[in-house]
Amino acid sequence: MQVLIQRRAEIALRSLQKTEQNEIKRTLNKIKRTLNGLLHPDNLERYGFRKNPLSPNFSGKPLYTCEGSPDLQLVFSVDSDTYTLEDIIDRDRFIQLQQQPMAAVLG
Repeated sequence: MQVLIQRRAEIALRSLQKTEQNEIKRTLNKIKRTLNGLLHPDNLERYGFRKNPLSPNFSGKPLYTCEGSPDLQLVFSVDSDTYTLEDIIDRDRFIQLQQQPMAAVLG
């Protein structure tokens, strides 16, 4: 199992305060330990991931989120045994994205 990090997620991570960066890194390490190649995408919700109606056009794959910190959501795509951190978004922005029509999100 691999956890890859997209460029936009790297940029978001670097823009966070050091304490937030450390929280996200701890969460990513926990995800790596938990998944350990044994977790099928159909079982992600048992481990704190939520499938979200964010556009699959974002990455071309279904998207999942999990809490990275109390204020931040981690957005993942899943392809076989590769979990890609697509972005790190503020909880308020996440709620906004869920409420917007997809054309507005992608525009």
